Amino acid sequence: MKYYVLLLTGIFFSLNFLSCTNVSNQEDNTTIAANLDSLSSKAVNIPLIPLAPEAKEKLVNFKDYQDLHNLMVTLNKSNPYFIKKYQDSLDILIFNFKENAAEEKLFEKPIRSRISLLTTYANLLSEQTNKDHPNIENILSGNKKLMTSFNSLIIQLNEISLSIPSTIEKELLKNKFIKKDTIANES
Repeated sequence: MKYYVLLLTGIFFSLNFLSCTNVSNQEDNTTIAANLDSLSSKAVNIPLIPLAPEAKEKLVNFKDYQDLHNLMVTLNKSNPYFIKKYQDSLDILIFNFKENAAEEKLFEKPIRSRISLLTTYANLLSEQTNKDHPNIENILSGNKKLMTSFNSLIIQLNEISLSIPSTIEKELLKNKFIKKDTIANES
């Protein structure tokens, strides 16, 4: 009988201990949920640079860029809760853009470096959002850096679309040298 009472007492204390830890885990989960409030009005709202008309024309059929741009517009206006929700989509869209940029003849060195920078900031943002206790300010700061790097990519896309193709550039240089030679011969 003593063993039976001892066994029941041990089971009772074990169950009581487990229920206390379960309550503390629920309190931790409500704290995390309170940190990333879906109704929060905190967002980055950095003005995104528009594409030049020539760049728009080149990228109008490049679906990966359009999808990435739409997500970046959404993330720019999102609070930390939704930034965390969209993080997986961001990683996939950047990867798709990087893979398919070569097919669109956009994979020049400046574009590759901007994509690498965008990937780096997306990974840093992912680390911030995947922490057990994410800090709202760190997530917003990471999102601000991500938007800045996306603006840098847009600037680079605009520059490449506005640049003179190498064949036209060679032709212009050739004409310039011919004009200089004719001027020198006339003098």
